[in-house]
Amino acid sequence: MGRSKRMTDLSLEQLSYFAAKARLPEKLVLDTGKETVEKFMAVWNEGKAVLKPNPKLIAPISELLSRIPLVREV
Repeated sequence: MGRSKRMTDLSLEQLSYFAAKARLPEKLVLDTGKETVEKFMAVWNEGKAVLKPNPKLIAPISELLSRIPLVREV
């Protein structure tokens, strides 16, 4: 597997690859990646409800998030 070129390429498989290349414990890297996505999504969803940003901002961000494998996998 090669290096990710775009954020939309980021997946659990990519994180495993990065962990191996950096000689880091794979479980730690995967758990950290999952936790980061979970926390971001919680803040994103809460922020949409509380702050009520312009829908023109919500749609493209939500669309981008739906294209990121790591977000879908978590």
